[in-house]
Amino acid sequence: MLGFLKRLFGRKSSPDPVALVILEETPRILSVGHVAQAVSRAVGRSFPESQVAEERPSYHRLTVDGFELTVASAPFPYLPKESAPHPEMRLQDAIDRHEGAVLVDCWAAPEGRDRKEATGMMGRMVAELVDDASLAVFCFHTQRLNLVDETLLSMFRDGRALEAMETITFEPIAGVESGDARMQAAIAEARDRWPEFAAAFSAKPVGDDRPFILKAPFGEGDHCEHMWVQVEAITSEKATGVLLNDPLYRHGLKKGSRVDVAVQEITDWAYPEGEAFAGMFSEAIVRGG
Repeated sequence: MLGFLKRLFGRKSSPDPVALVILEETPRILSVGHVAQAVSRAVGRSFPESQVAEERPSYHRLTVDGFELTVASAPFPYLPKESAPHPEMRLQDAIDRHEGAVLVDCWAAPEGRDRKEATGMMGRMVAELVDDASLAVFCFHTQRLNLVDETLLSMFRDGRALEAMETITFEPIAGVESGDARMQAAIAEARDRWPEFAAAFSAKPVGDDRPFILKAPFGEGDHCEHMWVQVEAITSEKATGVLLNDPLYRHGLKKGSRVDVAVQEITDWAYPEGEAFAGMFSEAIVRGG
């Protein structure tokens, strides 16, 4: 990544980066106007274009509240795609899909202050620079990667960028090999014991709002992901309910979509039983236990 910065900035020597990086699905061109407007919205006051120096196309230098910053756009991936896969599938998908990056970097701080103190302000700028092609944000100085979503952006706008980068703001998806013996045994147990779930669901009294949920596979092309469904009705052949997750690959579905699941396709289930949950056969495996 340091090589990326040297290619982009062309400096002979530079301090360790303090940077927030937007991973973009398509490369972007940033004008002086784009940068000035984003800073104006971020700091809540007019920031004229005359205070943004465009040293070369899509590379801008500016000073905000005494912090010397650059805002730059690069037409090539920032994170190497040949690295070991990220354990979280949504984040790996962002790495795989990004083809460009927008960097907000702090090079110098006012006397007596640390450059990392600019992270909150930089986060507010990032929140104003993201667009529909923005996939994720990487914080160089903490080495954290997080998906662009409204929860993350809300925290950025509040000046809580460091906290946001340490927070899981989305529903994680963990990868498990399809032939994993432990997972196959957990699925088999869930299916064998499905009558327990069906009986408990049928016996719950009217007005009982305890969550009864099941997990099932949803495929698209070569991809298959197992997602939780809040059960609303059960027959001998299927269960009907609403998705509790946003799919990564199945673009025709979203969180809240109503779905039918054949009983023979169920891979896990759970419901509250006293102080614990019945079921949850695969969770320890998914969580790496």
